[in-house]
Amino acid sequence: MALYRLITENKNRDDIEDILKVFFTGSTIYEATGFWKNTKEQSLIIEIDGNGDYFDIVHLAKVIKKLNNQDAVMVQQIRAKTEFI
Repeated sequence: MALYRLITENKNRDDIEDILKVFFTGSTIYEATGFWKNTKEQSLIIEIDGNGDYFDIVHLAKVIKKLNNQDAVMVQQIRAKTEFI
């Protein structure tokens, strides 16, 4: 199973949350400070447990990239074991 992490600029958060609800049943969003091309920006870190297909994650990244008018959205796929206890 994988944990998917998307890192994007903190813009249009309400729209991003609405999009996440369409694609996935669960996700977590963190606010962070990041740097892109040596410029400081407020960022969102979106984590989705392995309930998503990689192609859905890539599609989501492309939607967010367009929505936020960004050069790129970082996507990470991290091996993880998820349990609900």
